[in-house]
Amino acid sequence: MGSLEHAIRTIGVITNDRYGDFQGTVIKGLKNVFEAHSYALVIDPIAENSAEPRPISLNIARLSGLIVIANVVPDEFLRQIHVTGKPMELVSQQVPDVHIPAVMVDNQEGFGRIFDFLVDACHCQRIAYIQGDLNQVDGRQRTTAFIESLQRHDLEITPPYLLRGDFETNIASQSLRAFLAQRLPFDAVAAADYRMAAKAIHTLREAGYVIPNAIRVVGFGDGPDAAQAGLTTVGVDIERLGERAAYQLIGQMDGMEILGTTLLSTAILRRDTA
Repeated sequence: MGSLEHAIRTIGVITNDRYGDFQGTVIKGLKNVFEAHSYALVIDPIAENSAEPRPISLNIARLSGLIVIANVVPDEFLRQIHVTGKPMELVSQQVPDVHIPAVMVDNQEGFGRIFDFLVDACHCQRIAYIQGDLNQVDGRQRTTAFIESLQRHDLEITPPYLLRGDFETNIASQSLRAFLAQRLPFDAVAAADYRMAAKAIHTLREAGYVIPNAIRVVGFGDGPDAAQAGLTTVGVDIERLGERAAYQLIGQMDGMEILGTTLLSTAILRRDTA
């Protein structure tokens, strides 16, 4: 499966955004644990340059274990590795009908907290939602959780309020501007991650909206951009996500049977935008 040759105590990490806020922070958490346990980490940033996609370069057979982050490879590829017995841990990804251990954020709980805050505490009734990448598990789960939270609060579900974002700030901003041009009533914007929410704040202020007096904005996840923007968000410890995945992979390599998905809980961090 590739040309990289590594020692026995080596962990491979497959990512397509090693310097990004999310995957980069996950990798930092992985390093915290693996380096403390004397494992070398080899990162394979496949498809990081979308204009020049390439195959996996890791020699998976020679790795002690493997970490895969956020839907960067097809499910069938993971199934093929799984049947070999190679210890493997997924981060923010699940493979249907295959019991590969995974660590994820509790997206349903997170959006429950967002809606309890926006609807019960802030009395918002018309919430526009900027979705993540629907090809990724987190993107799909957060959209599902958003819709279920609307239903739980007896709020109307209408397609114009579901905006494309793809976890890309430019796409999120374009979608929000198109939504504003429709002049539909709304009193809040929620986004599937904090970077899109921070961009939404800028876009809304450019359009003349006063935050939070006229419109409240809430994101998902936390980072320097969120704090700088004063963004109210559902806090998720992404570094801990990587650390938990690392400990679970070490457990597998030590002979432990680890099944199912570990969900990390969330909490509302109230700042200036709601």
